Amino acid sequence: MATSDLTLERAIDMCRIDEITNRRLLDIKDTDERVNKIHSKESTNTRNCLFCGDRHEFVKGKCPAYGKVRKICKGRNHFAKVFKKKHIKNDYTKKGDVNSKHKSRVKKIYQGDDSEDSEVEEEVYKIDKIIDNS
Repeated sequence: MATSDLTLERAIDMCRIDEITNRRLLDIKDTDERVNKIHSKESTNTRNCLFCGDRHEFVKGKCPAYGKVRKICKGRNHFAKVFKKKHIKNDYTKKGDVNSKHKSRVKKIYQGDDSEDSEVEEEVYKIDKIIDNS
């Protein structure tokens, strides 16, 4: 700025701007730079485990269920709270018997046109496994 353009009002405004700027710089310098708490970024490998149900890094050795055998199902490497299969104990079949069938009697009641109820007894079979040898 040239001194020929300087007026008293302009000089006072420039001084005020300079004072305000210096105060703000001091305020910025005097701020407390303490950090109260640090949050660490969660590992991307951490997730809910399908075997124990807890949240941990997805590594076999870190899972508390790894190497354990469940007493009920004799399954390995899982806890009861994440057990998904429904085991139905069946006294009629032997393990490994491919052609085993379950036989039960079912009574069905049909209503005919003549308002009399008739009772029909049927046999129902269940096939456990089908092996295709083709």
